Amino acid sequence: MCNWLMTIAAVRLSSGFDTAGVLALAMSISNLVFPIAEYRLRTVQVTDVHGEHTSQEYLGMRLIASSAALIIGGVYTLLTTNPNAFLVIMIYTLSQVIATYLEGFHATQQRSMRMDYIGISYLLQGFGGLIAFCVGITLFNSLLAATLFLTAAIIITGVFYDAPRARRFGSIRPVIRWRNAITTFAKLFPLAMVNAALSIVTLVPRQHLSSVMGEDALGIYASVAVPAVIIQASATYIYTPVLGRLIELMMTDKSKAVSLLARITIFFVAVGTASCAIFWMAGEWILGLVFGSEIIPYIYLIQPALLLSLVTAFVWFTNDILLGLRDYIGCLLGGIVAAGVTVITTSPLTHRFGLNSPSIVGIVASTIALLVMGLFLVRDYRRLTPTRSSFPENK
Repeated sequence: MCNWLMTIAAVRLSSGFDTAGVLALAMSISNLVFPIAEYRLRTVQVTDVHGEHTSQEYLGMRLIASSAALIIGGVYTLLTTNPNAFLVIMIYTLSQVIATYLEGFHATQQRSMRMDYIGISYLLQGFGGLIAFCVGITLFNSLLAATLFLTAAIIITGVFYDAPRARRFGSIRPVIRWRNAITTFAKLFPLAMVNAALSIVTLVPRQHLSSVMGEDALGIYASVAVPAVIIQASATYIYTPVLGRLIELMMTDKSKAVSLLARITIFFVAVGTASCAIFWMAGEWILGLVFGSEIIPYIYLIQPALLLSLVTAFVWFTNDILLGLRDYIGCLLGGIVAAGVTVITTSPLTHRFGLNSPSIVGIVASTIALLVMGLFLVRDYRRLTPTRSSFPENK
């Protein structure tokens, strides 16, 4: 939600939609390198029922992954974007890589059932980052200054809030054991590629839209359609807290696992449907209030964006379950299919649907990916043989 409000600030506190377009491009490129920085390490750490690595080793692997992400992001930005936007994109990407590193602290806290710490951290990052962004763009009328302030706010949250609380559960000094790290990275490489492939579903259509219709067009799309991401994020945070428990039950008590999965899905659909209904009915009023009457002609963009958010949320949910079950092939094939469909359909669908094309391309690619991953999930569930739980009990 705060990321969307940054898009609003970029429009309201600057002239035109081009600034929001550059910010949207920065967000899309950061989403491309995010999988490299994150490398699915939080999900792996939370579902590490056999104690494969210590929390310090996970932090060490995050340092390696974060460095690689920044390098790859810098090269991609140089090769594919306007050089004038390079510094803004890289500073914004740096802020997201730092936030990703803090997920290492959050995984340790989740394993100890202190998700209140995580929630407060997200609040501080979200609202603190939003305020810092607005201060930067107001005082200096510069998107670069705004992203610098945003980065500083995330660093301050990490240093003064996250680190001290993570230290309560053990040392937070990163430990790099290169042999173990290389083995783990090699094993998880298909999963990182899955995330990168799924991020292509968002990045490629937006970048193509920007190149064909201009940064203003991307800014308009982002301003109207990106609020749907709130729904996707809400759905993600529904299942993330119980993901470890769900995987444990799948391996120990399949009937209870089905019951928990059904409850998650029902709640998942209920929250998504309610959110969609609110945006569907009040979207014109909300966006008109925020952006003014000039945005009303583009209100039609929100409907396919809402559908895309729901489909994408289910894709990530299914993908995380497959990861918890260590079905890397199912994850990888789903991601490859999504990326392939995106690349093939982006150009023709952009010419056909114009500003709506990022949503339409995403719906098509994500739906096909969900079907592929769903087939692998059904196969994995049938093959599971329940055993005694080795997951730490949390009273």
